[in-house]
Amino acid sequence: MRAQLGESPIWDAGRGRVHWLDIPGRILHGFDPVTRQATHHALAARVTAIALCADGGLIGCGDAGVVRVDPDSGRLAPLAPLALPPGMRCNDGAVAPDGSFWFGTMAENGSGRPGQLLRYDPGGGITCIAPDILVPNGPAFLPDGRVVIADTAARVLWALDADGDQAWDDRQCFARFDPEDGKPDGMAIDREGNLWIALWDGACLRRFAADGTARETLALPVRRPTRPAFGGADHDKLFVTSAAIGAAPGDTLAGVLLEAHPIKPDCPRA
Repeated sequence: MRAQLGESPIWDAGRGRVHWLDIPGRILHGFDPVTRQATHHALAARVTAIALCADGGLIGCGDAGVVRVDPDSGRLAPLAPLALPPGMRCNDGAVAPDGSFWFGTMAENGSGRPGQLLRYDPGGGITCIAPDILVPNGPAFLPDGRVVIADTAARVLWALDADGDQAWDDRQCFARFDPEDGKPDGMAIDREGNLWIALWDGACLRRFAADGTARETLALPVRRPTRPAFGGADHDKLFVTSAAIGAAPGDTLAGVLLEAHPIKPDCPRA
C-alpha cells in the first residue's frame, strides 16, 4: 500500500513487526518481515509520529495532542492535550532513554512560521525545549547523552545535551547540507552509535559518525525518503518510509515502505 506521506517507522521486537504511519491518510500500518503479512488500522485523528514505550505500547502526537496508540487496533487514548495556533501541527517524535517523548511542531502550509521542539514527561506535562525551529525532525539520541535534531527547512542538524536546562542555547552544529543534497528528515541510530538520516528530495540515506563526520551514502529508489528504522529478528534489516506527495510519474515506489540491508552489518541499539 502506498502512503501519501509515510512516516515514523519503528521496530516492535515483541510483535516482530515494523509500525509506520500514513499521516494524511490517518492509517497505522504494520508489517511482519517473516510472514510478509501487513496490517492497516484507521486512526480516529491524525497522528504524525509514534514511538515505542518500555511497556511495549506506542506513544504518539498529533491533532489530539500526546496520545497512546494501540498497535493492535489503532485506538487512541489521550495523555496530554496540546493547544497549537491555527495553521500549526505536530511533526516527528521519538522516545528518549529516560522515557520522555520528544516531538516537534511545524506550519501546515510551509509558511515559514517557526515551530517548536517539545518534550512530554509522563506525569509532568509538556515542556518547550526550542521555541524557534522551522521544521523539526527527529530527534535521535546518541549514546553519549546528546540528542540530534534536524531543522529540515534550514538544512541543518543540531546536537544538544538531552539533559541540560539550557541545552538549546548551547546547541552545536552537527552537520549542514547543500541544496543538491536534499533536506534532512527523519533519522535513526545504529548500535555503533552512527546516525542514519533520510534526505528528502535527495533519494538516499546518509550515515554520520557520532562526531558528525559523513561516512556513507545509501542510494534509494525513491526521491523522498522520510525516515529509517533498524529492525528484524536478527537486527539486520533497515526499513525506510517514503512519500508519494510530489512524486514524479515514474517514481513507482514512492510512498512504500522500503526494506534493505545496511551498508555494513550494523545493528540497532537496544
